Parts: sequence; structure tokens; C-alpha cells
Amino acid sequence: MDVSSSGGFTQYTLYISALKPKFDIYKGKVAHWITNENTVLCSEGNRVVRNSLNQGTLENDEVIFTSPSSLFDFNSLLKRVGRKGFHFLLKPEHRQEIIGVWNNKIFVWKDKFEVSPLNFRGSRPLNICYNPKDDCYYFGEYFSNQSREEVFVYRSSDGLEWEKTYTFSPGTIRHVHQIQYDSIRGGMWILTGDTNAESAIYFTDNGCKSMEKVFFGSQKARAVSIIAEKDMLIIPSDTPLEQNAIREFNFTTKEINDVYTLPNSAFHTGTFGGDWEFVTTVAEPSRENNESEAFIFIRKKGERWVELIRSKQDALSSVSKRFFRYPEFIPCGNLKNFKYLIFYCRGVSQLNDSTIIFDLEDIIRYYHAIK
Repeated sequence: MDVSSSGGFTQYTLYISALKPKFDIYKGKVAHWITNENTVLCSEGNRVVRNSLNQGTLENDEVIFTSPSSLFDFNSLLKRVGRKGFHFLLKPEHRQEIIGVWNNKIFVWKDKFEVSPLNFRGSRPLNICYNPKDDCYYFGEYFSNQSREEVFVYRSSDGLEWEKTYTFSPGTIRHVHQIQYDSIRGGMWILTGDTNAESAIYFTDNGCKSMEKVFFGSQKARAVSIIAEKDMLIIPSDTPLEQNAIREFNFTTKEINDVYTLPNSAFHTGTFGGDWEFVTTVAEPSRENNESEAFIFIRKKGERWVELIRSKQDALSSVSKRFFRYPEFIPCGNLKNFKYLIFYCRGVSQLNDSTIIFDLEDIIRYYHAIK
């Protein structure tokens, strides 16, 4: 392992083996969003900083703003247990503001740090989706909902004032996992769970005025994140009830096919480098799941999936995943056209509370070596 220090954080370069690609490690830094100017928005405690990305290396900490400080901001253990801090940030290309979730509130930074007055149910939404078609933000409620109450989808033009734009009737779903924009179809996918009847993938191209129920009715439709392609949906399942897998749903035939068996529940998907795709999994407790490791899988579009990296859970997650959270690789947002693969690591051995960066050239060499 090579070690160097820069800008108040420590950088490591880790070589897993002669075959596995190397990656740089940035301890105490959370990479949230890569901009079209090739800079990365990161958080460190209660600061949001802008880092330039120079040949895969994060440089030049430039503080953009700070949130109101608390004890959680400066203690990674308290932040982890209390689910505090910046959970995610996004910065749409043609918008001036940065929007995200801080603690259990939606915030916007433009000229100043402002918190939305909206009180949603649950600790936080799992994502906020920007729809460039109508220039609005969307999210769906994610909460325990044991009594199966109605569930709302919210919309906002500025990130501060929100309105209910769609209501799932009582008993229809438990909660919304994510909303994802599809640039191919100019609409959004809404992913819901959790029982067979509640698990569904909906599509809307009119800002949630109406929704088409595209794939539903089994744990195969239970997903937190998907990848939309021209002819199909790539659906990695998120279920503790049966074997997880990456599946392909064909729009023409309506058939669903298993293409890769997963060791545990999939939480994140995405694209990078133009025509590369990734899926990450977490060690969700289950008789069906690997309960001790987190994984990243990759493929070149249309080719076969391979394991990029796996990591054992750290000591705290092994004691209690309920309190110390699942071991997880959380991707940086907006990677699709960039030649880097960037993740924040939580609860994984040796890498907890760190951002790691893979270079696409190293990934390509590794992929073709083992393919």
C-alpha cells in the first residue's frame, strides 16, 4: 500500500492482487456527485467541498459551504449509528443549486444553506430524482409503513417547496425505493416494495400524473435501483426472501431472464465510462444471502458480468447491522460519461468511511484478463 497526504485527508493506493485493479482510497471523504466540469462534490464532516479530478486523483479541497455543525459531524461512529450527515448530493448541469439530504431533511444550497420545511415520513428518501424534461425534482416516501397507509410521491421546482404529485392508495405498496430518470424514454421509473403484490416497477412520462405498471407481482420486481437500456431493463433484485439475481426484462416479449446470480441483495446500479455498467450488493441478513460481505460487479454493456471487488464487513457491522448498518459500496452520482468508478465505503473491512476510485483503463485490463 502506498500512502500520501494532501488537502487535509490521507490518500492510499491499494493493490488487491496482481490481477485485481488498483484503486485510490480517501479516508474521511464522501464522494457524492461528479460534475460535467470533471470536479467531484464531496462532504467531510459538516463541509461540502469541490475537488478537481486529475487523472483519477482528487485534488484541491475548495470549501463550497458548511451545514450547521453538530457532534455527529466530527465523529464517524456517531454519524454512522445516528444516520446523520450528508446522505447524498446532486447538482444538475443547468441548475445553480446543490440539493441533497442532510440528517433527515432536504436541503438546498444556492447563495446560502436552506432546509426545506417539508416533513416527510421515514428517516429520509432513498434518492431525489431530477427530471430535465420538466426541470423538477421528485422523490417517493420510504418509511416502515407497517399498516400500509397511502404513500406519496413529491415534486418540487426549487427543492424547498414540495407538493404531492401522486398518491399510492392504502394497501397498494409499502414504500417507494427509488425514482430514476430514463433519458432514452424521457420519463421516470418508480420502484416499489416489498411483498410480491407490492413489488413493482412503474413508468411515467408525464410527471407522475399517471403511471404504467410495467413489471410486477413477484420478488423479481423488488428492486432498489435498475438500469434502463433501449430494449430492456436490467433489474438486480433486493430481497431477503429468495435467491437474488441480475435479470433482464425485455420490453418486446415481456420476458424476464436471469443472467447472473447474486450472493446477496442489490442496492445500487449505474453506468460509467460510456458503455460500462455496475451493480453493488450489501450483506442484508437473510437465510438466502451472504451475510458477511459486500460486492461490486461490472460488465461492458451487452457482455457478461464479473466480480470487481468484494470486502468483508467490519467488526461493528458483524456485531449488529441494525445499529451499525449494512456493509455497502455507495456510488458517486453522475458517473455515466466519466472514465472513473467512484464509491463511498461504509461498514466494510479496512475501507470504512472512505472513498475509493478505480480508473477505467485498469478496469478494462482486469475485465479482459478474466473474461
